[in-house]
Amino acid sequence: MAEAKVWFTNGPVLSEKKMFQLPFSVLPEESPLRILARMKELEKRLKWEDAILYNNAGGKYIIVPLKFELKPFGNNYELSRSVVFYKTNTNVINIKIVEVLSKKGESLQGKEAEITATVVYNNLAQKNETIAGINADVFFYNDQYKREAGFEIKSGAWKKTNNRLQIKDKVENSQTFYTTTNSSTNCQLWYLVIDWYNSNGDFVYREILYSYYIGECNGSNGTLLTQAPGEGGGGGGGEVVLSPNENIDAVDDICKSSFKFHQVIAPTNGVGGWRAAGTTDIHMKIVDLTTGQFVPIYLPTIYFGLPVIRANGEYYSENRAKEIAAEAVEYAETKVMEYYHSLGGSLDIVGMTLYYRQKINEKMQQYAGTATLSPGSNITIVELGTASYGWPIIGCL
Repeated sequence: MAEAKVWFTNGPVLSEKKMFQLPFSVLPEESPLRILARMKELEKRLKWEDAILYNNAGGKYIIVPLKFELKPFGNNYELSRSVVFYKTNTNVINIKIVEVLSKKGESLQGKEAEITATVVYNNLAQKNETIAGINADVFFYNDQYKREAGFEIKSGAWKKTNNRLQIKDKVENSQTFYTTTNSSTNCQLWYLVIDWYNSNGDFVYREILYSYYIGECNGSNGTLLTQAPGEGGGGGGGEVVLSPNENIDAVDDICKSSFKFHQVIAPTNGVGGWRAAGTTDIHMKIVDLTTGQFVPIYLPTIYFGLPVIRANGEYYSENRAKEIAAEAVEYAETKVMEYYHSLGGSLDIVGMTLYYRQKINEKMQQYAGTATLSPGSNITIVELGTASYGWPIIGCL
């Protein structure tokens, strides 16, 4: 397993990191290669403690489950996701990502490992072993998260299907996705979305990965439908009201794991003390209404500090400190958007960057904490964190 870990870190994860370092002139920010990149997030979610090594007719391989919600699409469906590490005929390590989607209203709970082990064996060994009592759809992806194969399990029987995720790139606004309430404006909202369908062709859920506006969008409002036409209000139902210059990027919720808090000063007589964390790569994106493109706002390394025990007796654990820091960043993003609106959509990157940082500090001060450009005198940061952002629908753990 150690070999697989090292390969994954130095292979797919490192390659993806190098891709992100490419300038936007070479690989645009809105490129699906950037938006659909998943290796870094997969690395964080791998449950190596639950990994199982197999050696059978399918070869020698490791199945590592991934940490995330069992019901990411509401109560009607359950999803189990794992990564398979295996060696090719040339002894090169490779991976498959396998997802098992329950049929509507059925459950996988408690059976995820057994089901995954059987479907991976069937795929690698080209077998057709049954899985008693299970009705589900199975998706296999390669290391680029591109679909390789799809199967259906029906009353335990296994058969190949054309089930897949449908990827739609830059779908122009239409009644299916978006309706404008101001027909006099020339405003278009474009999306990169993933539509989830099961093997029967039934719509399961829509993930909005990326969106931007083109045209004269000042003052127009719209309604974005997050369910297929005719669908009821189930797990993925409902609607979201948008304003044209609002940041609606669903992956901008910062994860608590971005903040590596540790105690640097111990409390004295039951009060005081200090927890500190440094985080790089905190950022948000603003829509430039003149081009319809996202413009990123990156902050320098921000150093967060909070008392261990406040003067009022309130105790901040490491986990609570992470929650407060995440709250401060998200609060600041909202305030930056309000500031952007007040400018009428005029981009002031320098001013918004400063405002962004000030508002993070403002929220931290409400908890007797700080967010500054240096950790403070005699404060040593053991490990810098890197800002990570939740997946659409699945979010952060």
